[in-house]
Amino acid sequence: MRLKKAIRITQLILALLGTALILASVFAFQLGLDNDPGWGRGRLVMLVLGILSLLGIVILAIYNPLCGLWLGVKTRLSALWVGFTNLSAVRAVCRAWQAVQRNYLRIPLVAWFHRSALRRAYLAAGLAAGLCIFFYLFFFTSGTFSRWWPVSSYFDGQADAFLAGQIALLEKPTADLLALENPYLVENRDGVHFMWDATLFDGKYYLYWGVFPSLVATLVKVFFPVIVEDQYLIFFFLSLFVIFFALLLVLLREKLFPKIPARYVAAFTLLGGFSLPLVWLVAHPRVYEAAISAAQCGLFIGLYAVLRAYWSEKRAPGWLLLAGFAWGAAVNSRLSIFFAIGWLILAIAWLFKRKFCWKGLFQRSVYILIPLLCWAGLLFAYNYLRFGSVFETGHRYQLTGYALPENYSDVTSAGYFIPSLYSYFLRPYQFNPSDFPFFHITFITQYMWPNWIRLPDFYYYPERVVGLFPGVPGVLLVLAPLFIWLRRGWYWLNESHISNDRSGEKESTPLLWIFLVAAGLLIAPLLIFISTSMRYLADVVPMLALTAALASGWVWQRLEGQPGKRFGLGVLIWVLILLGFLISFLINFFYPDREFFEVNRPLFLAVRAFFGD
Repeated sequence: MRLKKAIRITQLILALLGTALILASVFAFQLGLDNDPGWGRGRLVMLVLGILSLLGIVILAIYNPLCGLWLGVKTRLSALWVGFTNLSAVRAVCRAWQAVQRNYLRIPLVAWFHRSALRRAYLAAGLAAGLCIFFYLFFFTSGTFSRWWPVSSYFDGQADAFLAGQIALLEKPTADLLALENPYLVENRDGVHFMWDATLFDGKYYLYWGVFPSLVATLVKVFFPVIVEDQYLIFFFLSLFVIFFALLLVLLREKLFPKIPARYVAAFTLLGGFSLPLVWLVAHPRVYEAAISAAQCGLFIGLYAVLRAYWSEKRAPGWLLLAGFAWGAAVNSRLSIFFAIGWLILAIAWLFKRKFCWKGLFQRSVYILIPLLCWAGLLFAYNYLRFGSVFETGHRYQLTGYALPENYSDVTSAGYFIPSLYSYFLRPYQFNPSDFPFFHITFITQYMWPNWIRLPDFYYYPERVVGLFPGVPGVLLVLAPLFIWLRRGWYWLNESHISNDRSGEKESTPLLWIFLVAAGLLIAPLLIFISTSMRYLADVVPMLALTAALASGWVWQRLEGQPGKRFGLGVLIWVLILLGFLISFLINFFYPDREFFEVNRPLFLAVRAFFGD
């Protein structure tokens, strides 16, 4: 009865929607929806969607015959599969494969890993993390694995200033720059030498980026008199990040989904460690990317440590101290990450409260708050000594391009939300199977935006960007729980009972929502910022990858006793992640700051030939 009512309501909605879309497409010019009387792409899309909506009414009208047809096809396919598996040749192949597996498991090292699911998970995580680090080194050295091309050394310059006993950079602004009435407007600096993107305040140069990467460079220079280029910092931070990201996946699997095959730990390590925006940091290794890498490194070390503390009572104080230190370092690398870390602290405190009493929560809070307060004091002191205000970072005094308007309040605006949302989630690449690297990203012009987007004043969009959904298809796995919820709704409509294995759901569901909100808080500042950039997506992709891993594990666990659906989920996971891996490799191979074609032409030609171009 419920299903019949749902079909009738859906048919009514489709009829209204289809009619409205068709009328809107036909009379778009008269209704003021289109400035062009001709049939453009937008009007054609509306017409097609309207026709499809009306076709949906017909399909729902013949729902019962379609169900009967599908049952017949399903029965035939099952019979064919049984017949296929009973073939003598197929059975012989299966027996041969089982013999290979038995001999393979007799190898001592293989047998040692096979006896423990946790060891297999660590092996999968280590191999995937090692592969990511290998490719990081591959891109940094343009495939030579021996030569690093100089790019920038901003944090090294700040480290030199610290070692000289001052906060301002050792480099002095020129007299021509200081003589300008307003040096912060890009058009006023034409022909004047200046340090790009540095902060100019009170006749001195500073860096508006967080202090933590500079402290790391300073520590290195205390023991080794070398130039700590920004790319070395990126390699260090990203390597640490991917290691702890993989360890975090192993921990979540051990505590929440111990039956999931270890290979999925490897899959999601690749999603988090080799996504397009993250490898973009490696292919364009400058000071901006170093700050983002440091922030992600601190974020995930802290998240791993705090969850270890949650599941480990004996060593909780040590893990909480590490979490506080790492999260404080992350905020002191990239201030926009503050909101996500603040949310994580509150959410994890709530988890601790569910597990322990108020007294236990207070005792554990002290360990994480001590390093956080120390970092906060350092940040406030650093700002005050430079600019006379604990809340001033120096970003408003940056010597940059048109992304810094004359009125600093225009740097953020709710008007930037819609175009940024399109860029960060939907902006496509151009796919051309006959032109290497096949996936092309172009600079967008004002005429290339969709008709439904109105660009606000001052909005700055000159950089290449590919949206998350086309560029990192693995993040779509965040939506995996929709399958379970739709399935539950379907059973409710059919008034049928559904039984599920809910083991691990008590802890996995809150974590799923915590990670999802954290990802939202990471991308929220980007959506109201004046400019868009591919590197900014590296702020949010790792957290989305972690959420996708947890969402997929949650669904896999709920499909207990349904091997066919579990197999389909596994195929979907690997297809999406490997497609994203391929997109990331090809785009970052073709569009780095140091082009492979220029610095390692034989390798470039070999890779192009490998892909058949």
